[in-house]
Amino acid sequence: MELGVYHLVFLFIAAVLTAIVNAVAAVGGGMTLFAIMISMLSYAIVIPVHAVIQVWSSLSRVWIFRSHINYRIIGKFLVTYIPSAVLGTIFWLTLIKLEQIQPYLKIAIAIYLIMFLGNWSFKIRTNDKTKLMLYAGGWSGVVAFTAGSPAPVMAPLFIKADLYKEEFIGSWALSGVIIHLSKFPLFYFIWDEISEEHFWLIILLGVGVVMGTYIGKAILGRVNESFFRKLLTGVLLFLAAKLIIWDGIRVLAF
Repeated sequence: MELGVYHLVFLFIAAVLTAIVNAVAAVGGGMTLFAIMISMLSYAIVIPVHAVIQVWSSLSRVWIFRSHINYRIIGKFLVTYIPSAVLGTIFWLTLIKLEQIQPYLKIAIAIYLIMFLGNWSFKIRTNDKTKLMLYAGGWSGVVAFTAGSPAPVMAPLFIKADLYKEEFIGSWALSGVIIHLSKFPLFYFIWDEISEEHFWLIILLGVGVVMGTYIGKAILGRVNESFFRKLLTGVLLFLAAKLIIWDGIRVLAF
């Protein structure tokens, strides 16, 4: 799909708004932007391009909340994330070569979004922060490289770690930087598919997420967090329906 001016403007606005959500509610903005992008671009391109865009959002939140980051738990997260990311890369390379499964992938991603909206979670039996971060790293690598955003599997574990809000936002953002940077090497495998418009998309949306982060920081504590979560739910439901019906079932049926 070629990206016209209207697509770029729409994606820029989406980047600003989803970054505001991330700054205010900590979780959900990145997944929403991924869902919007996957409905407009190919799966192979979205995974690394989304990572480049989101790393700016995460870096800006790391800078803003740098004094609250819990580096100890991030170190533990890294121990299991690295091998998980290697495994995730292998899965991604396999998936992008199978053109016929692309509609099924989009349906699967839509189901993943719906599970996130339904507060789907696994039962966490430990309060030990070391174990929680090891689990978070182990899960997130594979999920990040295949489903785009590991938020649904990471968030319950980070929440269980009982971090105060600013500590949660800063530590979550740093883990995001690690995850997004680890996807940069994927460009090597799809470089022939990257066009000039993708570079403009990265620049434009990168500016958008930084703007949104600072706007979110400015209004943090003065807005109703539940409003953003309800808005997020509505957007994700619409995108899940589009992925299932238009990008999945329609392609398979016709």
